[in-house]
Amino acid sequence: VYKPLLMMIGFFFFQQYSGIVVVIVFAAQIATRAGVSADPLLVAVFVGVARIITTFFMGMIFEKWGRRPAGIISATGMTICMTLLAANGWWPVIGEHVPLLSVFAIVLHIIFSTMGLLTLPFFMISEVFPQRVRGSANGFTLCVGLLFSFSVVKLYPTAEAWIGTANCFAFFSAISLLGVEFIYFIVPETRGRKFWRLRTTSVLDGR
Repeated sequence: VYKPLLMMIGFFFFQQYSGIVVVIVFAAQIATRAGVSADPLLVAVFVGVARIITTFFMGMIFEKWGRRPAGIISATGMTICMTLLAANGWWPVIGEHVPLLSVFAIVLHIIFSTMGLLTLPFFMISEVFPQRVRGSANGFTLCVGLLFSFSVVKLYPTAEAWIGTANCFAFFSAISLLGVEFIYFIVPETRGRKFWRLRTTSVLDGR
């Protein structure tokens, strides 16, 4: 039990500390600090619409691509988007030449995150635990995941004041990049596999 438990807790850590919830909650403020000329509240609306549209196709994507490829593509796209936002903060001249770069980066970040890292842990949580402990293991894992979510949302304003918005984005980019490695080496592919086959493999060995 402890191997899938540690794996899913780690998955939720990378989910929350890659900046997904921060972008969703602080979309308007992030757009303002990124120098977006459009209405910041409109950017928040775009974020919500992007989540709805992408979520509609998630079941089909997971069944067609598999869990691991979707997660790797998702985390890679999020890394690129956060890097673009960080670069725009470090060198504002980029935003002057590409005025809508921040808007595209924010919306694409939400699309990429919904394609995998935001939804995949919730999708897989019922697939990796033995039946005898599934209820308690699911509840404990979700509790830890929501504590991660609470902490990152509460800490973000303080971190932004201390190190700046661009450096926060760089941190999220680094966590997303580590998330790619985590999914590639640790997370198993569960599509089309019976649980007894998962049980005989070492989850933390990445097989």
